[in-house]
Amino acid sequence: MTETVDKSGKRRRRLPRIFLNFHFWLLVLLFTGGFLLQYPQLIPFIDILDPDSFLSLTRHSFGRLIMLLPVTYAALVFGMRVGLLALLIAVAIIVPNIFIGEVTSYPDEIIEVVGIVIIGLVVNLWLESYETDKKHRQVAYLRLENAQRELQRMQQNLRFYLKQITIAQEEERRRIAQELHDETAQDLIAISRKIDGFMSLHPALASGDEAYLEDMHQHVNRTLSGVRRFSQDLRPSVLDDL
Repeated sequence: MTETVDKSGKRRRRLPRIFLNFHFWLLVLLFTGGFLLQYPQLIPFIDILDPDSFLSLTRHSFGRLIMLLPVTYAALVFGMRVGLLALLIAVAIIVPNIFIGEVTSYPDEIIEVVGIVIIGLVVNLWLESYETDKKHRQVAYLRLENAQRELQRMQQNLRFYLKQITIAQEEERRRIAQELHDETAQDLIAISRKIDGFMSLHPALASGDEAYLEDMHQHVNRTLSGVRRFSQDLRPSVLDDL
Protein backbone atom coordinates (compact mmCIF):
# COMPACT_ATOMS: atom_id res chain seq x y z
CA MET A 1 0.00 0.00 0.00
CA THR A 2 1.36 3.41 -0.99
CA GLU A 3 0.78 6.93 0.30
CA THR A 4 0.21 10.14 -1.64
CA VAL A 5 0.09 13.77 -0.54
CA ASP A 6 -2.94 15.81 -1.64
CA LYS A 7 -3.08 19.58 -2.17
CA SER A 8 -3.85 20.19 1.51
CA GLY A 9 -0.68 18.36 2.54
CA LYS A 10 -2.53 15.40 4.05
CA ARG A 11 -1.32 11.91 3.36
CA ARG A 12 -3.78 9.59 1.72
CA ARG A 13 -3.32 5.87 1.44
CA ARG A 14 -3.77 4.31 -1.94
CA LEU A 15 -4.53 0.69 -2.64
CA PRO A 16 -1.88 -1.32 -4.50
CA ARG A 17 -2.34 -1.12 -8.23
CA ILE A 18 -3.13 -4.83 -8.46
CA PHE A 19 -6.38 -4.26 -6.53
CA LEU A 20 -7.46 -1.77 -9.17
CA ASN A 21 -6.92 -4.28 -11.95
CA PHE A 22 -10.09 -5.73 -13.47
CA HIS A 23 -8.30 -8.92 -14.50
CA PHE A 24 -7.22 -9.54 -10.90
CA TRP A 25 -10.79 -9.51 -9.62
CA LEU A 26 -11.97 -11.68 -12.50
CA LEU A 27 -9.24 -14.15 -11.59
CA VAL A 28 -10.39 -14.09 -7.96
CA LEU A 29 -13.94 -14.74 -9.16
CA LEU A 30 -12.81 -17.73 -11.23
CA PHE A 31 -10.91 -19.19 -8.28
CA THR A 32 -13.93 -18.64 -6.04
CA GLY A 33 -16.19 -20.44 -8.51
CA GLY A 34 -13.73 -23.32 -8.80
CA PHE A 35 -13.39 -23.50 -5.01
CA LEU A 36 -17.16 -23.72 -4.55
CA LEU A 37 -17.36 -26.46 -7.16
CA GLN A 38 -14.74 -28.38 -5.19
CA TYR A 39 -16.51 -27.82 -1.88
CA PRO A 40 -20.24 -27.37 -2.64
CA GLN A 41 -21.07 -28.24 0.96
CA LEU A 42 -19.84 -24.75 1.90
CA ILE A 43 -22.54 -23.10 -0.21
CA PRO A 44 -25.45 -21.90 1.96
CA PHE A 45 -28.76 -23.75 1.56
CA ILE A 46 -27.11 -26.48 -0.47
CA ASP A 47 -28.24 -29.10 2.01
CA ILE A 48 -31.26 -29.81 -0.13
CA LEU A 49 -28.86 -31.55 -2.51
CA ASP A 50 -26.46 -34.32 -1.81
CA PRO A 51 -22.97 -32.74 -2.04
CA ASP A 52 -21.47 -35.96 -3.25
CA SER A 53 -23.94 -36.11 -6.16
CA PHE A 54 -23.71 -32.40 -7.02
CA LEU A 55 -23.57 -31.99 -10.80
CA SER A 56 -24.01 -35.75 -11.11
CA LEU A 57 -21.21 -38.27 -10.68
CA THR A 58 -18.68 -36.09 -12.55
CA ARG A 59 -18.67 -33.28 -9.99
CA HIS A 60 -15.10 -33.83 -8.82
CA SER A 61 -13.65 -34.26 -12.30
CA PHE A 62 -15.63 -31.33 -13.65
CA GLY A 63 -14.56 -29.13 -10.74
CA ARG A 64 -10.92 -29.98 -11.30
CA LEU A 65 -11.15 -29.20 -15.00
CA ILE A 66 -12.79 -25.89 -14.17
CA MET A 67 -9.70 -25.00 -12.12
CA LEU A 68 -7.80 -24.85 -15.39
CA LEU A 69 -9.75 -21.72 -16.31
CA PRO A 70 -8.11 -19.38 -13.77
CA VAL A 71 -4.73 -21.00 -14.45
CA THR A 72 -5.04 -20.35 -18.19
CA TYR A 73 -6.45 -16.87 -17.67
CA ALA A 74 -3.64 -15.92 -15.27
CA ALA A 75 -0.96 -17.14 -17.70
CA LEU A 76 -2.63 -15.35 -20.60
CA VAL A 77 -3.07 -12.00 -18.85
CA PHE A 78 -0.20 -11.82 -16.35
CA GLY A 79 2.42 -14.14 -17.81
CA MET A 80 4.00 -17.47 -16.97
CA ARG A 81 5.06 -16.66 -13.40
CA VAL A 82 1.56 -15.71 -12.30
CA GLY A 83 0.22 -18.65 -14.31
CA LEU A 84 2.41 -21.07 -12.36
CA LEU A 85 1.38 -19.40 -9.10
CA ALA A 86 -2.26 -19.83 -10.14
CA LEU A 87 -1.56 -23.50 -10.89
CA LEU A 88 -0.08 -23.91 -7.41
CA ILE A 89 -3.17 -22.29 -5.87
CA ALA A 90 -5.42 -24.56 -7.94
CA VAL A 91 -3.56 -27.65 -6.74
CA ALA A 92 -3.78 -26.37 -3.14
CA ILE A 93 -7.55 -26.11 -3.58
CA ILE A 94 -7.96 -29.50 -5.27
CA VAL A 95 -5.73 -31.74 -3.14
CA PRO A 96 -7.52 -31.37 0.24
CA ASN A 97 -10.77 -32.40 -1.41
CA ILE A 98 -9.26 -35.82 -2.14
CA PHE A 99 -9.05 -36.60 1.55
CA ILE A 100 -12.42 -35.08 2.47
CA GLY A 101 -15.46 -37.27 2.19
CA GLU A 102 -15.67 -40.73 0.82
CA VAL A 103 -13.31 -41.46 -2.01
CA THR A 104 -13.44 -44.90 -3.57
CA SER A 105 -10.11 -44.74 -5.40
CA TYR A 106 -7.27 -42.51 -4.28
CA PRO A 107 -5.01 -43.48 -7.22
CA ASP A 108 -7.61 -42.29 -9.74
CA GLU A 109 -8.03 -39.03 -7.86
CA ILE A 110 -4.27 -38.50 -7.71
CA ILE A 111 -3.92 -39.31 -11.43
CA GLU A 112 -6.56 -36.68 -12.20
CA VAL A 113 -4.67 -34.10 -10.13
CA VAL A 114 -1.39 -35.00 -11.85
CA GLY A 115 -3.17 -34.66 -15.19
CA ILE A 116 -4.45 -31.22 -14.21
CA VAL A 117 -0.90 -30.20 -13.20
CA ILE A 118 0.55 -31.44 -16.49
CA ILE A 119 -2.13 -29.68 -18.53
CA GLY A 120 -1.59 -26.49 -16.53
CA LEU A 121 2.17 -26.65 -17.13
CA VAL A 122 1.67 -27.29 -20.85
CA VAL A 123 -0.75 -24.37 -21.11
CA ASN A 124 1.68 -22.06 -19.31
CA LEU A 125 4.63 -23.17 -21.44
CA TRP A 126 2.62 -22.85 -24.66
CA LEU A 127 1.37 -19.36 -23.80
CA GLU A 128 4.88 -18.31 -22.79
CA SER A 129 6.25 -19.66 -26.07
CA TYR A 130 3.49 -17.89 -27.99
CA GLU A 131 4.21 -14.57 -26.27
CA THR A 132 7.95 -15.00 -26.87
CA ASP A 133 7.40 -15.72 -30.55
CA LYS A 134 5.04 -12.75 -30.75
CA LYS A 135 7.69 -10.46 -29.24
CA HIS A 136 10.31 -11.83 -31.63
CA ARG A 137 8.00 -11.19 -34.58
CA GLN A 138 7.37 -7.65 -33.35
CA VAL A 139 11.11 -7.04 -32.97
CA ALA A 140 11.74 -8.48 -36.44
CA TYR A 141 8.97 -6.30 -37.87
CA LEU A 142 10.43 -3.20 -36.21
CA ARG A 143 13.89 -4.06 -37.52
CA LEU A 144 12.43 -4.54 -40.99
CA GLU A 145 10.71 -1.16 -40.78
CA ASN A 146 13.95 0.46 -39.60
CA ALA A 147 15.86 -1.21 -42.43
CA GLN A 148 13.29 0.00 -44.96
CA ARG A 149 13.46 3.53 -43.59
CA GLU A 150 17.26 3.39 -43.68
CA LEU A 151 17.14 2.13 -47.27
CA GLN A 152 14.78 4.95 -48.24
CA ARG A 153 17.08 7.46 -46.55
CA MET A 154 20.10 6.07 -48.39
CA GLN A 155 18.21 6.18 -51.69
CA GLN A 156 17.24 9.79 -51.04
CA ASN A 157 20.85 10.63 -50.21
CA LEU A 158 22.00 8.85 -53.36
CA ARG A 159 19.52 10.78 -55.50
CA PHE A 160 20.60 14.01 -53.83
CA TYR A 161 24.31 13.37 -54.46
CA LEU A 162 23.66 12.29 -58.04
CA LYS A 163 21.72 15.50 -58.56
CA GLN A 164 24.55 17.52 -57.04
CA ILE A 165 27.10 15.76 -59.26
CA THR A 166 24.95 16.38 -62.32
CA ILE A 167 24.59 20.04 -61.40
CA ALA A 168 28.35 20.35 -60.84
CA GLN A 169 29.09 18.68 -64.18
CA GLU A 170 26.62 20.92 -65.97
CA GLU A 171 28.06 24.02 -64.35
CA GLU A 172 31.57 22.97 -65.38
CA ARG A 173 30.43 22.32 -68.97
CA ARG A 174 28.72 25.70 -69.02
CA ARG A 175 31.87 27.39 -67.75
CA ILE A 176 34.08 25.71 -70.36
CA ALA A 177 31.60 26.50 -73.14
CA GLN A 178 31.46 30.11 -72.01
CA GLU A 179 35.26 30.38 -71.95
CA LEU A 180 35.51 28.88 -75.43
CA HIS A 181 32.91 31.31 -76.73
CA ASP A 182 34.14 34.42 -74.95
CA GLU A 183 37.90 33.93 -75.11
CA THR A 184 39.14 31.32 -77.59
CA ALA A 185 36.58 32.09 -80.29
CA GLN A 186 37.12 35.83 -79.94
CA ASP A 187 40.88 35.37 -80.20
CA LEU A 188 40.47 33.32 -83.38
CA ILE A 189 38.14 35.96 -84.82
CA ALA A 190 40.75 38.61 -84.06
CA ILE A 191 43.48 36.56 -85.75
CA SER A 192 41.28 36.01 -88.81
CA ARG A 193 40.52 39.72 -89.08
CA LYS A 194 44.20 40.65 -88.72
CA ILE A 195 45.07 38.30 -91.55
CA ASP A 196 42.34 39.90 -93.68
CA GLY A 197 43.61 43.34 -92.74
CA PHE A 198 47.21 42.44 -93.52
CA MET A 199 46.25 41.09 -96.94
CA SER A 200 44.20 44.21 -97.64
CA LEU A 201 47.10 46.49 -96.69
CA HIS A 202 49.56 44.54 -98.85
CA PRO A 203 47.83 43.74 -102.11
CA ALA A 204 51.16 43.36 -103.94
CA LEU A 205 52.30 40.28 -102.03
CA ALA A 206 54.09 37.51 -103.81
CA SER A 207 51.86 34.73 -104.97
CA GLY A 208 53.51 32.27 -102.56
CA ASP A 209 53.04 34.56 -99.56
CA GLU A 210 49.46 35.30 -100.52
CA ALA A 211 48.67 31.59 -100.84
CA TYR A 212 50.29 30.93 -97.45
CA LEU A 213 48.24 33.68 -95.76
CA GLU A 214 45.05 32.49 -97.45
CA ASP A 215 45.66 28.95 -96.23
CA MET A 216 46.31 30.30 -92.72
CA HIS A 217 43.11 32.34 -92.91
CA GLN A 218 41.04 29.30 -93.90
CA HIS A 219 42.68 27.20 -91.20
CA VAL A 220 41.82 29.82 -88.55
CA ASN A 221 38.22 29.94 -89.80
CA ARG A 222 37.94 26.14 -89.67
CA THR A 223 39.35 26.18 -86.15
CA LEU A 224 36.85 28.88 -85.18
CA SER A 225 33.97 26.80 -86.57
CA GLY A 226 35.23 23.78 -84.63
CA VAL A 227 35.48 25.76 -81.40
CA ARG A 228 31.95 27.10 -81.85
CA ARG A 229 30.61 23.62 -82.57
CA PHE A 230 32.42 22.17 -79.55
CA SER A 231 31.10 24.98 -77.35
CA GLN A 232 27.57 24.30 -78.58
CA ASP A 233 27.97 20.56 -77.90
CA LEU A 234 29.11 21.28 -74.36
CA ARG A 235 26.13 23.50 -73.69
CA PRO A 236 23.18 22.75 -76.01
CA SER A 237 20.75 25.63 -76.29
CA VAL A 238 17.88 23.28 -75.43
CA LEU A 239 19.20 23.08 -71.84
CA ASP A 240 18.83 26.82 -71.46
CA ASP A 241 15.14 26.51 -72.32
CA LEU A 242 14.43 24.03 -69.48
